Amino acid sequence: MSTKKTVLVMVGTRKGAFIYRSDEARTEWAVSGPHFPGWSAHHLQYDGRNGRLFAVLDHMVYGANLHYSDDMGESWQISEGLQLPDGKAVPRLWHVLPGHPDRPDTVWLGGDPGILFRSADKGASWQIVDGIFEHPTRENWMAGAGGMMVHTIVQDPTEADRLYVAISAAGVFRSDDGGETWQPKNRGVLATFLPDNYPEVGQCCHHLVMSPTDPGLLFQQNHCGVFRSSNG
Repeated sequence: MSTKKTVLVMVGTRKGAFIYRSDEARTEWAVSGPHFPGWSAHHLQYDGRNGRLFAVLDHMVYGANLHYSDDMGESWQISEGLQLPDGKAVPRLWHVLPGHPDRPDTVWLGGDPGILFRSADKGASWQIVDGIFEHPTRENWMAGAGGMMVHTIVQDPTEADRLYVAISAAGVFRSDDGGETWQPKNRGVLATFLPDNYPEVGQCCHHLVMSPTDPGLLFQQNHCGVFRSSNG
């Protein structure tokens, strides 16, 4: 990357990934791709801590995997260790997120079935986060229309060890110890499709975002509406 500000847009499609680059004027764009033709690119992410690109991919024959690039997509390497505890392949991967700047080697990755991975080497290899996979409420989780997916990961910029995940259909969970333990954060969130309309877990959260100016303010779009929390 040059010292001048570069605008980077990464586009995932069912026929591969595309990378667009421009300057701040955004009048002309350099385009590369398709990267991974024939693969579905579910999520592309840029790690501003080290310049690494990530591509979360899926193929009808070869399954799900994650690739990373240190040269803006000129070449790619595949990550290791992305499998279930029984050694089977992960059905799908969905969302990758670089960790807090104070944890420069940490990266997070979510997928199906309600699974979260953590990398301690900038995304080259991965380990399952047991605190999510073995959560005591897991027997009450269920698959939404898109599967039982860890589809959103949110890092608190003011607390290196605090992060959130959203799972459909299980709800929102928060960790305050870097992913070791997790607490459901679903109080007041409606679930009209369940006998108990306000359960501890089981809500069908579709997306979760944190206010860019107030990390204590969260919004979620849910199967039953839009909700906000001022205390996480």
